[in-house]
Amino acid sequence: MLSRQLLRARFEEVSELLTLRATEPGMLDDWRRLDGDRRATLVEVESLKKQRNDASKAIGKIKQGGGDAAEEIRQVASLKGEVEQLESRLATVDGELRYIELRFPNVPDASVPRAPDETANRVEGVLGTPAHSAFPPQPASEQRRPGHPPS
Repeated sequence: MLSRQLLRARFEEVSELLTLRATEPGMLDDWRRLDGDRRATLVEVESLKKQRNDASKAIGKIKQGGGDAAEEIRQVASLKGEVEQLESRLATVDGELRYIELRFPNVPDASVPRAPDETANRVEGVLGTPAHSAFPPQPASEQRRPGHPPS
């Protein structure tokens, strides 16, 4: 599986290499859009958590001074609901990202020729001689298995 850091840092290069591997068009664009959405949501969640923590500290100070903190408590409850909603959305986006990432093939090594199929590969060496049969090859559906009558 390709790392998110690699996809972010070298997006154009990875995009070109994955195109050679016949990756579904648009899959990388979907990944980029979802990743941007995920990162923006993370920033928003962390900001709301900071606000909630600050409000909780303020509640403590108000109660310590003997005041009424009902409004601040409602605010914290509201922030908690927003955080839970965003975290749920984040979980959904993470699942969609993972689904796309698992469908990406590995990028080919730099030494692999850039071509649409194996015909561009070079033969590095041959070990032995190819086997030759006195009979022409048959499709598997026509081959007779020992102990079974011909079909």
